[in-house]
Amino acid sequence: MKLLTDKLDQVVSLGCEAFALLFDDIEPQLRPSDESQFKTPAHAQAYVTNGVYHHLKAPETFLFCPTEYCEAYCQPSFYQSSYLPTIGAELNLGIEILWTGPRVISKHITCASIRAVNKVLKRPVMIWII
Repeated sequence: MKLLTDKLDQVVSLGCEAFALLFDDIEPQLRPSDESQFKTPAHAQAYVTNGVYHHLKAPETFLFCPTEYCEAYCQPSFYQSSYLPTIGAELNLGIEILWTGPRVISKHITCASIRAVNKVLKRPVMIWII
């Protein structure tokens, strides 16, 4: 965590005021060395993200991209995922969460699907149009 916060301190010193931690397109497993500290990858990601958010003194713009950033990537499915409810419960409410809809590149995103993901994540998502 110190390496990450040191790097962020460098970009803050250069005037950066908006931040994002992107956990997209990574393997959703913990390293063996992290398994004793964290129950799941979602717990680890929330811990790191909250730590960075607090280190940066709760910046106005702070985005988080979850590993499950669209319905197609939810394991085993959107309604059965344990990852998204954990992120919603543990991530600081000042952190905005990116979502792309049913697919990575979604042609249509329904209001009902947005309401469903907002409910799971306990906040309105930020739609990430790729």
